[in-house]
Amino acid sequence: MITLSVGEIVSLTGGRWTGSEEGLALTPRAIITDSRENAENAMFIAFRGENTDGHRYIPDVLAKGACAVLCEEEGGANEPRIVVPEVFAALRDSVTLIGITGGTGGGKTTALRVLKAKGA
Repeated sequence: MITLSVGEIVSLTGGRWTGSEEGLALTPRAIITDSRENAENAMFIAFRGENTDGHRYIPDVLAKGACAVLCEEEGGANEPRIVVPEVFAALRDSVTLIGITGGTGGGKTTALRVLKAKGA
């Protein structure tokens, strides 16, 4: 479940928003990386890979109703894009990962509940 608005995602990634002011208040229902998935009210992440470039599919996902795209390329006027220098770096630098390990009875479930309660 995504609880961040597009504006909060812009802030976390350090990106530049090129869409409408109203678009910043939207909360994507999902994050997708495959343009064949249901893009309606979702945020599409345009990864560059060895075999394809997600940027090629931005027009498709926007036509299918995506509310935002995280990408490295500028688009048309008022397209809902979060433009960053490098998508992988923007995601890596905006997410904190926490690993909880240990044996039976080590308190892992309790630690997870505490982190969730604090919004981590």
